[in-house]
Amino acid sequence: QQQQQQLLQAGETASPSQQQQQQQQQQQGGAAESGSPGSGSVEASSSDPDPKPMPPLPLPGQQAREADLAAAMQRAAALKTDYCALLQREVQALQQQCRQHEARVEELERQLAEVVSQQQEQQQQWQAHLQAQQQEQVGEEQQKQSHHHADLLQQQRQQHGLLLAPSLPCPSDEPQLPSAHSLDQGLPQGQEQQQQQTQNSGQPHRALLPPTQQQQQQQQSSE
Repeated sequence: QQQQQQLLQAGETASPSQQQQQQQQQQQGGAAESGSPGSGSVEASSSDPDPKPMPPLPLPGQQAREADLAAAMQRAAALKTDYCALLQREVQALQQQCRQHEARVEELERQLAEVVSQQQEQQQQWQAHLQAQQQEQVGEEQQKQSHHHADLLQQQRQQHGLLLAPSLPCPSDEPQLPSAHSLDQGLPQGQEQQQQQTQNSGQPHRALLPPTQQQQQQQQSSE
């Protein structure tokens, strides 16, 4: 027993089975020492109805280990607290960044809507300008075509002799005496003047006279 106590005092660590065996040996040794002086003590110990077991002696270094364990647990709790605080700060920073990004996205969406509206307005103005130019060009083309058509009609009328005949020249204000030839034939003065006017006017007006007057003019010219 003294040797075991010396080993324990030296700080040698033993396994749980060895510790239990040592405790049993200590209890047995104590019982033997109590019964060795005489039989009366042994009988008294045996007559005790409820013997109280001796509390286990603390192993050397156990308190230090328990203190180290408690300190380690405290350090772990402190690290856990610090880590939770760090995570919370990171979460708050991420939330702040998310809010900033959301605000930036809203600003970009607003700018995009303004650009789209401006482009639509410019496109509408450009379409209206193009439509006005097209209408103006169509009007000019129609006007040119109408002028060209009128020119063609005028040329066709000139070619086919469908133009309106110009007014006959008015008789001269000076009185004209009847010629001797008209007096010999007994023609009235009006017909003589008409004959002179038709002869002086030329061929273009002769073609525009009615057929009866043309025959009369030809007969008069032959005579």
